This record gives sequence, C-alpha cells and structure tokens, in this order.
Amino acid sequence: MPLNRLAMAVTDTRSASGLMGVACVAPRRSAGGTALKPSTRPKAVSEMATSPKRKRIAAILGALVVVTVGGLVAVNAWLNSGDAPAAFEASEASDTPDGSASLPRSGDWTVAADLAPDSGVGYRIIEDVPVVGEEVVVARTQEVEGGVVVDGDTLSSATFSLAVDSLASDNSARDGIVASTYLETGRFPKATITVTDPIEFPSGKSDASLEVPARLEIHGVERAVTVGGTANWSDDSIEIVGTIDISLGEFEIERPELLGRSARDAATIEFKLQLVPSKEGSKQ
Repeated sequence: MPLNRLAMAVTDTRSASGLMGVACVAPRRSAGGTALKPSTRPKAVSEMATSPKRKRIAAILGALVVVTVGGLVAVNAWLNSGDAPAAFEASEASDTPDGSASLPRSGDWTVAADLAPDSGVGYRIIEDVPVVGEEVVVARTQEVEGGVVVDGDTLSSATFSLAVDSLASDNSARDGIVASTYLETGRFPKATITVTDPIEFPSGKSDASLEVPARLEIHGVERAVTVGGTANWSDDSIEIVGTIDISLGEFEIERPELLGRSARDAATIEFKLQLVPSKEGSKQ
C-alpha cells in the first residue's frame, strides 16, 4: 500500500476512536433533545438517621421522657407513704370458768380521754401510683367524741363523731390536699356514726362479735352501713374494735387524683376505742 493511503487509514481510525470517546462522555438526552441530569445516589438510611436535625429531635424526645419520669418520681416521693400500720386488733378477753363474767354497768359510757396509743378512728385506702404500683394509705385520729348507753344486758344506743381535718397519715402534704380538696373539711368538719339497733351482751361472756346496722355521715351525706368487729368489756371498761366498708362515690367524695396517682373508690373506716363510765376520765 502506498504511504499516503496508509496515513489516511490511520487518520480515519483515530477519528473514529475520538468520536467513540466523545459519545461515551456525552450527556444523556431525552426524546426531545434535552439533556438529562445524571442520577444521584440516595443517602443511606444510616446517614439519614444520624443527620443533625434528627439527632436534635431524638435529644429533645429523650429529655422530655427524662423530665416526665423524673417529675412523676419526684411527686410520688413528695406524696409517698411509708409502710402502712397494721389494722387495729382487739385486746385479749377471756371467759370466766363459772360463767360469771360481769356486764358493763348500766348508764352512759363515753370515749376515754386518754386512748391507748394504738387506738383511734381512721381510714384505709389503696392508691395506684405510676411506676410504683399499689400503695396502702392509712390516716387516723384520736379526736373522737361520743359514747354508748348501756341498759342492763343491752347496749341501747351508740353515737360517735370525729374531727375529719385531724386525720393524719405519715405524709402531711397529702393530708392537706385530701382534707381541703376532697373531704372539704371547711364545709364538713365532722363525721358521725350512729348505731340504729340495740345490741345484747351475751350472758356469761366478756366479749362478742359485732355486725350491726348503723348510719354514717361523711362529707355532708348520710348512708346506711354495716359495722363489723368485736367488743370486750368488764364492769368498768368497754373496748370496741371494728371496720366499716364504704364507697367514696356513695358519699359524693371525688376520688383523689394527682399527676397519675389515684385513689380507688373502695375505702375502709377502722376504729378501736376504749369507753369508760361518763365523767370518769371521759371525753364529754
């Protein structure tokens, strides 16, 4: 092949290679001839999750959780009770071998001025507490007045009243809230219990079980209730121990609630009182 033809062939080959190279890097175009933008790779999920904005949101949410839980713990610590005291127990009484147990003397009997340390009247209720669970709350008072009338072998009547605003648990902050907001002691300072049917003292015994009808007034509302418990006596002393199961709703008492901490509707009134003949160290 002549040299001039060989040179032209080489030139044509280089030109074709150059066109192919240009075609390789030329932008893609649409059917109308418009250049298409090169595609971009989407960010990986891990990159999105760790973006500054998402980190700030996660930090804020975490802080809110900490503050909320911390607030509940702080409030519950403020309103928390320790271990609830045990229910009242009756003093031991025994029958005399010859059946000659003395009956209480006839007449008026009133609440002793100096009640035993483990005596008084109060309530027991369960509260549901966030994080903690159930908590038993007990509040009591010894500011109780009233008494019974004994006529031979019969307790013919009984009436007692207590100062509601004197009820105290082991947490004075909660007591103040319950007294002012829920029991409304400014309007209803007293609660009373009146036994409506006579009770006979069993012959030859110094104690007896009780289950008697009564009328209970709390929060300005009076309802029929049943008093259950025991009584023991001698000729110069009477002790009564018992309970009354109630529903807060029946006495138009709103269930105490504060930041998720809520009392249940069912409550128990419990009492243990010593009675003495009137004007012998008694509360008038």
